[in-house]
Amino acid sequence: MMTWMFGQAEWLLTAHAHRRAFATAQLLPLSERLFPAAGQAGHALARDTFARIRRFAGVADHPMTLAPLGSSGRYSDSRVQQQMTAAGLYQAGEHGVTIHYDTALLSNQADLVAVLAHEVAHAVLDLGARRPAPGDEAFEEMRTDFTAVFLGFGFYLMQFRADTRVPTPEIAHAWKDYYAYYMNLPELCFATALFCAVRGIDKRKILPGAPGAGASMLKRCFQDLERQSDWIEALHAMAAEAGGRSAQTA
Repeated sequence: MMTWMFGQAEWLLTAHAHRRAFATAQLLPLSERLFPAAGQAGHALARDTFARIRRFAGVADHPMTLAPLGSSGRYSDSRVQQQMTAAGLYQAGEHGVTIHYDTALLSNQADLVAVLAHEVAHAVLDLGARRPAPGDEAFEEMRTDFTAVFLGFGFYLMQFRADTRVPTPEIAHAWKDYYAYYMNLPELCFATALFCAVRGIDKRKILPGAPGAGASMLKRCFQDLERQSDWIEALHAMAAEAGGRSAQTA
């Protein structure tokens, strides 16, 4: 998986049409200041969140439609995800892109951000690349998760994918099975650490704000990456070139 992630990062930074955005993205903290409710509710709140995500992802000008799926009732309270049903859906066709979301997510803003960021990452990937993505097509959802991380949404995906948030071992097991083709929490931690290393983000500044369920794993991932200095230096140089800067000033 580590090798696969290094390959994905190289592809995003050197071959993808959106590579400048990946090279200049910032890690977004878990903060209501980035995604304020501002007195909004319902679909109006979802639309505002969606617009902010698209701006952070560098696709604010790309036409996309947001539509509700209805409510799954996935929460018994503000913390617990109960239903193993689709939180979001991405559809691209002759009439453009439509992203659907579970309206139950409106009760948890951070989860709404995670789901919409993943779906927006699908649209970003569809912008195209000079060469096919590395890896089997079966990894498409994992690639989409990784892409969302490299757009800056790592903390949000980490928090959403933490199976410690569900109330019983049985539901936790079902939760893992349902997301078998997506990145799990340890993989999202590593992807987020890799993004930070490539972007030159000081781990000491961001570890205190990491989601609680992944904080210790994220710290270990940074330690693991210290043993991959050649890979990191190469990716750092790719990001500098894609972002229009020299590697020396990155």
